[in-house]
Amino acid sequence: MQIRRGWSTLALAVALAGVASAAMAQHRPISALNWAFGGTVHTVARAGRVAFVGGRFNAVASRHNVTGGFAVVSPATSQRALRAVRVHGNVNAIVPDGSGGWFVGGHFTFVGQDRRPQIAHILANGRLDPAWSGRVDGRVLSLALVGSTLYVGGEFARAGDGAGPAMPEARQNIAAFAAADGALLAGAAAGADGAVSALAVSGSTLFAGGDFATFLGQSRQRLGAYDTGAGTVTAWAPSADAPVRTIVAAADGATVYVGGAFANTGGAARAFLAEIDTATGLATTWNPGASDLVAALSLVGETIYAGGRFTQLGGGARNHVGAVHAASGALLAWDPNADDTVLALAVSGGTVYLGGEFLNVGGKLRLHAAAVALGTGAVSPWHPAPNDPVRAIVATAERVALGGAFEALGGHLRRNLA
Repeated sequence: MQIRRGWSTLALAVALAGVASAAMAQHRPISALNWAFGGTVHTVARAGRVAFVGGRFNAVASRHNVTGGFAVVSPATSQRALRAVRVHGNVNAIVPDGSGGWFVGGHFTFVGQDRRPQIAHILANGRLDPAWSGRVDGRVLSLALVGSTLYVGGEFARAGDGAGPAMPEARQNIAAFAAADGALLAGAAAGADGAVSALAVSGSTLFAGGDFATFLGQSRQRLGAYDTGAGTVTAWAPSADAPVRTIVAAADGATVYVGGAFANTGGAARAFLAEIDTATGLATTWNPGASDLVAALSLVGETIYAGGRFTQLGGGARNHVGAVHAASGALLAWDPNADDTVLALAVSGGTVYLGGEFLNVGGKLRLHAAAVALGTGAVSPWHPAPNDPVRAIVATAERVALGGAFEALGGHLRRNLA
């Protein structure tokens, strides 16, 4: 027997009914039915009124804390700041809408009771925007808002808008929608021939990274740029020899920082992390290097914060998260020390928010989400405890929006057996 994540609570009730003895008819198995499991449940056994659940999971959470793959949390209390509409699936990307709400993208079909394949607009009050109707036929990995246009990157072949489920237009792995109502636009219609997993904006230029060889009709190895004003691909062509996962633009627009799985980019050897000139497409002399995948970057002043799968950064030991100087590449003392991959970073005020596959940060239990001090890396008490990995974070002083593979907050650490 196997119960997939997302249906664990419902399927567990059915499974328990099947293994119960005749005496069980007089006793509801409330100790199991009230929990949602991250990961996968493989087996259920009963002893008296206690259910034992085995599988591949790290945490379980009360079904009363079920959120779906999107949650909005208070930065002060770790509790839900807003009971947002439930996204029934994974959220891989979030971008603010500029009015207190969010665009979310991932791998889902329904938001609340409404069909919203892979993309949705959630208003500042947590409700689904009923007027926004953009959609694609495969998973979304990245989002970027440029003026009144939402750009969507991922792994998909077709897109549509309006009433009904139709997706009549070909849009390969990148598409543009009107931010106001989700109308499919003509921009970027030529697509990319592989996944678009990173999007970043500098002025009117949209930088894209992923695992493509052709971007909007031009040969571009995993990195490319689109002039959103002119509607044309720029000459920028750094090339990378393995997938790009994250891009962040420098404040002056002269360079971008990129992270991923590559060993070479911009015409130079650069292990997993590089700075690339936006005019020439060549790597700068900045070269801190990492020992493994860099999945998330954030730039604050003269500091680059990096998260990923690495255990070395800038020539020193850093477990999955660390910081380097944005000009020199020198490793900084900031060292939160996560025990597994960091997939998302966001900075608000004096706090850096982390999301990922980790269960501990700085020696403290922090299931998949944590907050650490911007200056020292000290772990704060903030602990919303999603029951599965966090893949996207957007933070302000009032709200922290989380997206990922989780179903619920308030998780309890239970590794494979509960």
